[in-house]
Amino acid sequence: MGDAFLIDPLAPDTVRTQFPVLAQRIHGAELAYLDNAATTQMALPVQDAMRAFEQHDRANIHRGVHALSQRATDAFEHARSTLKSFVGAGADHELVFTSGTTDALNMVAHGLSTRGMRSAWLQAGDEIVVSGLEHHANLVPWQQAARRTGAVLRVLRPDAQGRLHAADLRRLLNPRTRVLALSACANATGERPPYEDLLQLAAGAGALTVLDAAQAVAHGGPDLSSLACDFMAFSGHKMYGPMGTGALVGRRAALERLEPLRYGGDMVAWVSATEASFAELPARLEGGTPNVAGAIGMAAAAAFIDEVGRDRIDAHLSALREHAVAGLTELPGITVLSAHSRASAIVSFVADGVHPHDIGTLLDQRGIAVRTGHHCAQPLLEHLGLGPTTRASFGRGLSSEKVRTSHSPRIRHRTAAFSWILPLKDRSVRRNAFPSPAEPPTIGTGPSPPESAATSASSCPESPSTNSRANSFGIPSPRRASDWRARRRSAIKARVSRSSIPSISSASTSKPCCGKAKATICPLS
Repeated sequence: MGDAFLIDPLAPDTVRTQFPVLAQRIHGAELAYLDNAATTQMALPVQDAMRAFEQHDRANIHRGVHALSQRATDAFEHARSTLKSFVGAGADHELVFTSGTTDALNMVAHGLSTRGMRSAWLQAGDEIVVSGLEHHANLVPWQQAARRTGAVLRVLRPDAQGRLHAADLRRLLNPRTRVLALSACANATGERPPYEDLLQLAAGAGALTVLDAAQAVAHGGPDLSSLACDFMAFSGHKMYGPMGTGALVGRRAALERLEPLRYGGDMVAWVSATEASFAELPARLEGGTPNVAGAIGMAAAAAFIDEVGRDRIDAHLSALREHAVAGLTELPGITVLSAHSRASAIVSFVADGVHPHDIGTLLDQRGIAVRTGHHCAQPLLEHLGLGPTTRASFGRGLSSEKVRTSHSPRIRHRTAAFSWILPLKDRSVRRNAFPSPAEPPTIGTGPSPPESAATSASSCPESPSTNSRANSFGIPSPRRASDWRARRRSAIKARVSRSSIPSISSASTSKPCCGKAKATICPLS
């Protein structure tokens, strides 16, 4: 036991043992995984917990009287209790297992806008406020809820730097406001809005409040015990847990307003040939066989985060972001989104004259995994006039030692890794090809919005196509994106093989960081 306290869980060697996937090489280079905002890697303790269930306790829950079913039920309900404690849920909260944040947010939007045994909670003329920072999963469901009920959808717009302001929300709130849907951290920019104050304002106006915590749950996670929050959604795969898992945590009174999204086994109390009554929460919203192993994995991931220490992880990832932002802003032609943010693990940027997919392809050839595109936040990026971006996002599998030793000479060295991208001027897609859109129409009663405005927020195009047609915002059509991507990747690989792109050692006179000649923002240990 004493030796355990001598081991630094953030030390490079320890990280490698906890995340074995990071030990591999990609295209001959050591993997630098900078795509944690899309999916974090799953720690060994999480895998071990899920494997133990599958090998020893696998059975369906709640309805069985045999020993395996009882053990599975106990493990499932223990996972629920662990996760409730992890997010600060109290006695007046309940946790519903879902397949992820998207599923949870759809459950709320559908449940408030669908008539079942009683009238829908949202009615014609009611107003729904969504922030302009949202992932499509916290926008499109509310678009559909507005169309379904005749409610009006309003947007809390960020300023030119991507910030949200309480004063702007005050101007939108009125007695007809019934819902505020808000992100705790913008996945496309890393912006951390003042959601505590915004939620409080909306609750004070009598609205139900919905918080998308997918990007915040593993870093600077919200504490429900101190929030005016009726519903909060998050995913397992964003917190070092398994894919296809998530949770909706809500106040019981708010959850009771939801019409179930799924009907079937385990969510009913009594059924006849023509009628049915529903079980109590949370079973009423958990129809069908749940992902028991996934729930156990989520709980193990929460325990893993707590064991390492949330404050340590938060400080570590914030330092990584600050380090990356400092380096990128030194490069000419680079624009970093939400460079002011200090409470996120996401760095999103654009390079003048270079398409993000070119950057992503070139970095991949050097073992660096980043995300490129609109990140399912197309309206936000169009509002900022930037179009698609390159996004690096940090996670638990990064070495604190490399942050502690990364002073200005090494910053210059690491940022030089991106300098060879800039000469690759892709004239076909430029940043100024993405102007700010006109004021979008209000969704709700009245004439239908133009097709371009209605569809811009509901799609998630990640690549331009060979088709020259563009929508009203100047965005190339996403049709045949996969074909475009394949051809583009082949062309870039060929260009790389015959070009004189400088290596890290030639790009800077500084000593290579950590003794590795490698192009990356901040390499993994």
